[in-house]
Amino acid sequence: MPRGELKTHDIPADTLKGLTRCVMSTSKGDITIEMFPDAAPNTVANFYVLAKDGFYDGLNFHRVIPASSPRAAALGHRHRGPRLAHRL
Repeated sequence: MPRGELKTHDIPADTLKGLTRCVMSTSKGDITIEMFPDAAPNTVANFYVLAKDGFYDGLNFHRVIPASSPRAAALGHRHRGPRLAHRL
């Protein structure tokens, strides 16, 4: 199945370059996410836009493995739980 066109976001280069870290506050403590806009500008821009739009607010993380990727509820199956805040 084709993936379609690459979604890009209109974020100023100076803003994108400064998006190197995000802190998400949860009921179990803060999660610091290190981002690499030079290596993955579209991924960082996508995360930034989703966070600003509130996509991650209330999203349950059902499994977090230290030194690994957290696992969130699958798209379309978003279970609301404690508010997940972000500070960008």
